[in-house]
Amino acid sequence: MKFCRNLMICLLCTALVFSFIPNAAAVQNAQPAAAISAYDSTAPQLLTASNLYAQSAILVNGTTGSVIFEKNANLEMYPASTTKILTALLVLENCDLSTQVTISQRAIQTEPTWIPAMMGEVYTVEQLLYALMLQSANDAALALAEAVSGSVENFAALMNERAREIGCTNTNFTTPNGLPDSKHYTTVSDMAKIACEAMKNETFRRIITTQTYVLPPTSKRSESVTLTNKNKFLAGSGDSTFSYTYGTGIKTGYTNAAQSTFVGAAEKDGRLLISVVFGSTSDGKWLDTQKLMDYGFSGAYVDLDILSLYNTSKHTMLITGAEDSAVVNGLLELEVAQEDQEKLRGYFSSLENVSVAERSFSSCVSYADYAPSFSAPIQAGTPMATMTFQAPFMEQSVTVTLVAPNDIAAKVAPTAVPSIGGNGTGDAQTVFFADNGSTTSKKDKLLISLMLATGVLLLLVVITLVGSTIRTNRRRARRRKAAQARRAQQYRRYYQ
Repeated sequence: MKFCRNLMICLLCTALVFSFIPNAAAVQNAQPAAAISAYDSTAPQLLTASNLYAQSAILVNGTTGSVIFEKNANLEMYPASTTKILTALLVLENCDLSTQVTISQRAIQTEPTWIPAMMGEVYTVEQLLYALMLQSANDAALALAEAVSGSVENFAALMNERAREIGCTNTNFTTPNGLPDSKHYTTVSDMAKIACEAMKNETFRRIITTQTYVLPPTSKRSESVTLTNKNKFLAGSGDSTFSYTYGTGIKTGYTNAAQSTFVGAAEKDGRLLISVVFGSTSDGKWLDTQKLMDYGFSGAYVDLDILSLYNTSKHTMLITGAEDSAVVNGLLELEVAQEDQEKLRGYFSSLENVSVAERSFSSCVSYADYAPSFSAPIQAGTPMATMTFQAPFMEQSVTVTLVAPNDIAAKVAPTAVPSIGGNGTGDAQTVFFADNGSTTSKKDKLLISLMLATGVLLLLVVITLVGSTIRTNRRRARRRKAAQARRAQQYRRYYQ
C-alpha cells in the first residue's frame, strides 16, 4: 500500500513537471505530402487542402487578417528562417537604420554565415537588414538581436512579448534566426499575424521587394558584396517557373526539421494577400503559394465595400434649434470621418458571405451616440457618434467615428425692435424682422392674418352661442310664468 502511494505521488509530480514544459515537446519534424491530388489551374476557386504539399497552410487578407483558406492552421511547427520576419520588424521598431553595429564573436560562430562576416566588422542596421531578409543571414540576425537587446536571450524575450501583442497564442521563439531548437515553434496562423503586422511597415516592404543590394567594403574587407534576394516568388525575380505576377514578398526558410517554409505576399487591385506554408517541399512551397494566391484572387472572393453600404443607409441624429434647410424633420445624416474611411475598405470574402453581409447590413452594425441629441450650431466634422461593423466572417470588428457633414446654423428667433416713428400715443410700434434683417416675411404675415381671422371667428361663435343661450332662457322663463298664472287662476276658481 505504501509503495502504491509513493508511486502515485511520483506520477503526479512527473505530470506536474511536464505541465510546465513548453508545448514544443509535441512539435514533430515536418512531413510534406509525397503526392497531391489533381489540381485544375483553370479553376483556382476549387482549391482543397489535398492540393497542397504543405503540412499546414493559411491564406489571409493582409489588411484585415481575416482567414480565407486554411489547412492545419493551428498545428505547432518549426518556422525556420521565416522567424526573421519578426526579427526584422523588431529591429525597425527599435533601431535607427543608420545605427552602426559591430559584429561579435557569437555572431561569427553562427552557421551558416553570409560573407562570412568577420569579428569586429562594422555595418549599419540597414545593411544588416538587407543581409537578413535577402540572403537569410543567420549571423546578421544575431548581430541585430544583440544591437537591440544586448543579448540573444533578451531579444528572444522581446520577440515573444511582441508576438503576444500581435495576437499570437501558439508561439514560442528562442532564436532570432530560426535555427533548430526544440522550444522554437509557431503556427501558420500566428505567423500570418506577424507577417500582416510587418507589412504595415514601409521600410520592411521596401527591403523585402529589393532584388539586389550591394554592401560596400569594410575595414576588414576590401571588396563590395552583392546580396541577391532568394525569394523566387517575387514579381520580377527572373524565375520563369515560380515568379508570381503580383508577388511582393516575403521570406523563405528551411531546416531538416522544418523542411521548406515560406511566407508570401501578393497585391492585386488594392488587395493584399498573405500566405504561409510550413512543411512543404523545395519546389512545393512556391507552387503551394501560387495556388493559394490564385484562390484568393479568384472570383470566389469579392470585395465588401462597407463604406458604400453605410452611405446607402446613413445614421441620423436629432438636431434641435437648426435651420429648416439644414436638416430634414430635425434629423441630420452623419458621414464617416475622412480619416476613418480607409478602415471600411479592403474587406473581402466569399461571394456568399459578402452577399449575406450586404443583405443584412443593419444586423452587422451598432451605433453609440455621444448624446441623445445635439443643438445647433454645429461645425462640420464634429464627432457625433460611433459605428461598429462586424460581419460573421470577420475575426475582428471595425469602429469608425461619424461626424457632421457640414456646418449646421442655428435658427434665429424673430426679434422685436422699436419702429422709427410713433403711433401718435407716445408708444413705439413693434416691427418683426426675419433672419436676413428684412421686415416680416409674407409667410409670417399670412400666419398672423390667419390667427387673427381664427380669433374673430371664435369670438363670433362665442357671441352667437351666448346670445342663443340667453334667448332660450328668456323663452323658458316666459313659459314658466304663463304656467304659474294658469295654475293660480285655476286655484281661485276652485275656492270661489
